[in-house]
Amino acid sequence: MLFHASIPARDPARVADFLAGLWGTQAMEFPPCPGSWIAFADDGAGTAIEVYPAGTVIEAGPRHAEFVRDGSRGAHTATHIAIGSVMAEADIHLLAGRNGWESRLCRRGDPEPNRGFSLIEVWIEGSFMVEVLTDRMAAEYRTVMNSATWRAALPALRAYAGRTYALAAAAV
Repeated sequence: MLFHASIPARDPARVADFLAGLWGTQAMEFPPCPGSWIAFADDGAGTAIEVYPAGTVIEAGPRHAEFVRDGSRGAHTATHIAIGSVMAEADIHLLAGRNGWESRLCRRGDPEPNRGFSLIEVWIEGSFMVEVLTDRMAAEYRTVMNSATWRAALPALRAYAGRTYALAAAAV
């Protein structure tokens, strides 16, 4: 079970507010890392996303992890997160648009039922991808994303290696 994740942002308060909005909650400051904010899902499981100022890294300090600013990092990253939202699909697109961020409906995996799932890509600050799933999309995701289904799909996935996201980004 994933409890929390941290992501970078140039405007942590704005990004945390967006994420909290997807969950119908409010963002708060995250004082352990100055300038950071946190969005709680309030789902009873402690799910949260910490949003650190871009360029912040976590290093092993003498007693515990320490936050260090390292401005040498670029804006794009291979890291992304997928989260569920209480919002309707249209409202997710509206919220992303109000922030000036691109959002698009995408399909991951096979278009056949029970062999893929839909999601909304939101490009936070134009450089960090958050995959947002409505309740319907999350139900599809849970059906597909398990080791047995993945193992069965591996031959087809290998055939699309390197092209998966380009193909999956087509509108549903």
